[in-house]
Amino acid sequence: MKTKVLIIGSTGFAGIHLLNELKKYDKFDTYGTYYHPSSQNFKIVEKNIKLFKCDITNSQSVEKIIK
Repeated sequence: MKTKVLIIGSTGFAGIHLLNELKKYDKFDTYGTYYHPSSQNFKIVEKNIKLFKCDITNSQSVEKIIK
């Protein structure tokens, strides 16, 4: 069974690098959040993980993703 990983800010600088590292292993089921879909990295990330538009300052928005 794969470990589920949620990358907060997956289209940002740190998020894209973490995603690239996790892609090297076949033991992670990777999910990500984004806030601004106009990011340059959005198209790259979109092809590799399931993305959720989310404002992480809104707890209800985050709870929907986790469930």
